[in-house]
Amino acid sequence: AANAEASSASEPASDSPATFRSMMLEPNDPELKLNLEQHLERQEMNLKVQMELQTKLHRQLLVQRQLQHQLEHSFNGESADGSNTESQRWQATTALKNSLRERLTKHVVMQQEMLQHLDALVSSEVDAAASSDAAHASCAPSASAVKREEGSG
Repeated sequence: AANAEASSASEPASDSPATFRSMMLEPNDPELKLNLEQHLERQEMNLKVQMELQTKLHRQLLVQRQLQHQLEHSFNGESADGSNTESQRWQATTALKNSLRERLTKHVVMQQEMLQHLDALVSSEVDAAASSDAAHASCAPSASAVKREEGSG
C-alpha cells in the first residue's frame, strides 16, 4: 500500500497547480490569447509611462530641494561683499525670494499634474481590467445554467 502511494505521488495529477499554471500561461482560445496580449501590452505601456513620470517627479523633487536650499540661504545668508548698502541687499533678497517662490510653485503644480496623470492611468487600467473581467464572466455560463441544461437534456 505504501508503494502504491509513492507511485501515485510521483505522477503529476491533471488538476495539479503546475497543470493549472500551464493552462493559464498558454490559453487555447485565440480570442482570450489576443485579449491577454493586448492587456499585457497596455500594462507594459502604462508601466513605461509611470517610470517616465516617476523620473520626472524625481528630477522635480531635486530641483525643489535645491530651490528650498537657496531660499534658506537667502533668508539666513549675508552678502559676501560688505560694500552693498542695506537697501540694495534687501531689494536683491526680496527679488530672489519672490523668484524662487514662483519657481517652486510652478514645480509643485507640475508635480501635482503628473501625479494626477499617473492616477488617471492607474485608474483607467484598473477599470479596463474590471470591465474585461466582467465581460469574461458574463460570457461564461453559470454553474446553475449548466445544471439546468443538463437536467433538461
